[in-house]
Order: sequence, then structure tokens, then C-alpha cells
Amino acid sequence: MAVEDRLQELSGQLARLGDELSDLAMDVLRQALDAAGDEAADAARAAKVLERRLNRARAAVERAAGLLDGAAADSLAGPGGPVGPAGPVDWDPD
Repeated sequence: MAVEDRLQELSGQLARLGDELSDLAMDVLRQALDAAGDEAADAARAAKVLERRLNRARAAVERAAGLLDGAAADSLAGPGGPVGPAGPVDWDPD
């Protein structure tokens, strides 16, 4: 399997993991809403903390997937470097 294909495959796996983390965060919030009585306040606080952690993890996984997509695109750009919509990208800030 070519490197580019493997990067795309890993990026897809990370994207699916991000979706699962997002779904899990929603499930945590739903469970907190379903809590009744005295447990409701404690469940809401715990759910808020866990939901934030899950969303930070999701964002990190999505960033990693984007980096792999970029690495695949960069490796396909050839020896001249990456090419943007208007032509070669100038990475030199000077």
C-alpha cells in the first residue's frame, strides 16, 4: 500500500473516531438530562466536565486527521512543494 493511501486510510479512521467522540458527548449530556431529583445537579456537573473533555479530544483527533490529509497532499505535490489554487505555495515568509 502506498504511503498516500495509508495516510488517507488513517485520516478516515481518525475522522470516524471524532464522530464517535461527538456521539458519546451527546450521550453524556442526554443522560444528565434524564437524571432526576438530587442526582440531577451532580449529574449535570459531571456531564459538563466529561462533555468538555470529549469535545477537546474530538477536536484533537480532527486536527490530527487534517494533518494527515495535509501530509498526503504534500507528498503528492512532488519535488516543487505544495501547490495551491493560484499556483505554487510560497512558504518563505521573507
